[in-house]
Amino acid sequence: MKAMLRGWVLWLFLLFGSTAAQAVSNPVDFIREVSATLAGQAGRVSLPQGKFITKVARYYDFSALFDRASKDFRTSLTVEQSERLKALFTDLLTKRMIQKAHRLIGKDLKNPQYSLKGQQGGEATVLVRGTLGQRAVKLEFTVVSKRDVYKIVDLAVSGALLSRNYQGQFNRIFRVEGAEGLEKRMRQQLLSL
Repeated sequence: MKAMLRGWVLWLFLLFGSTAAQAVSNPVDFIREVSATLAGQAGRVSLPQGKFITKVARYYDFSALFDRASKDFRTSLTVEQSERLKALFTDLLTKRMIQKAHRLIGKDLKNPQYSLKGQQGGEATVLVRGTLGQRAVKLEFTVVSKRDVYKIVDLAVSGALLSRNYQGQFNRIFRVEGAEGLEKRMRQQLLSL
């Protein structure tokens, strides 16, 4: 009976993962723990993209990040268009930036130092500095706390804020090609990765 119970507990842990990262008391410890957890996952070549997205979604608020990036035209989208674009955006981010950023912190970044850059209301910016070879690297995570659960809502690599970068790209494409053109371009980018 005990062995069966242990098996179920282990199975549930593997299925849902640890929620320990959500139990931390400050944003710096949250980013440190998220990076340690996701670095191991990002480094596993055999981990399918969908499973990595599932793990990342526990720590990132992709909806808030998409809202920041699409704020200039979001009201022009239908609910269906918005949902499709959010899903594509989530895939793009995890394949392009997030997986690379956490792999960088967990595997390649030497002497990572974590600090709180600023905090206002429920939003905080956590700075991670280190070296990559001879080059200094700086990552900034914007973290929001809702009901004592932290989520990452934006990421800056060497000063380039992810939401602003995508906001500029999205606006240019949306003005010329509309929502359908933006969706087509995002699908093409995904295929090229």
